[in-house]
Amino acid sequence: MEVLKCGPTNTQKYGAKVTGVATSKLTENYEWQLFYEQGNDIYLIASDYIHTDDCPAGQNGNTIVKNGTDYTNSMNNVIKDYAGSSDITDNEMKALNNEFFANNYSSTTNNMKAVAYMLDRKQWTNKFTGNANGNSQIDYVIGGPSIELLFKSYNAKHKTNYKAKATSATGYKISSGGDADSDYQTSISNMLKTDDRTYVISNIAKANYMWLASPSAIGTNYVMDVAFNGSVGGNTFTNPNAGFRPIIKLKPGTKLIEKEDGTFNI
Repeated sequence: MEVLKCGPTNTQKYGAKVTGVATSKLTENYEWQLFYEQGNDIYLIASDYIHTDDCPAGQNGNTIVKNGTDYTNSMNNVIKDYAGSSDITDNEMKALNNEFFANNYSSTTNNMKAVAYMLDRKQWTNKFTGNANGNSQIDYVIGGPSIELLFKSYNAKHKTNYKAKATSATGYKISSGGDADSDYQTSISNMLKTDDRTYVISNIAKANYMWLASPSAIGTNYVMDVAFNGSVGGNTFTNPNAGFRPIIKLKPGTKLIEKEDGTFNI
């Protein structure tokens, strides 16, 4: 066995199962996968969509509304608790959408209210750990990866050069590698490999889309997402077929021990 070492040599291990995460019964209900590492920071992602009932309420107590299956939901109710980008004051949360905040964009539209909910680390962390400040090895929990975090992970593992750019306060456009303005689109079909479950869940029994914690440039009601067929784009925050795969950030310096079967334990 070996301790996971930070660096690019580990990118092919993104997607490996990580055990020993559980600090509450809710956390224990789900399996977690290695998603990304940078410096001393390690991010995990839920290996599947979570139950709507396991989504936290907003900061003022409004809750998610279940749509369709037990895993899909509308954010129509919960966004009432948020003003938009002004609610995202935590520097780590801003860094997840660095392109947006570095340009000093500000928004009070519905898609940014939905993103503020997804990045409400206090509510998500408290729901999954019972402690708003995190506990044990968990630094924080949020509702899903941002488009920037997704591409950092995917590019490192699959040697692609996907890019995301906040083109206005409305939200992000994406590129498969080009830098010209014309290369940036609001959605790109079949962008991610459907056989890599770290990023795409192709089985639509639970949900068709994974919410990303970034606003989409499609329009002020659109939040970024990943579809079952690997397409990356946006959907309205009320989409009845989309679900959450939360992100756990481990406390800096947490070590993962690689086991003989290729999985890791904290």
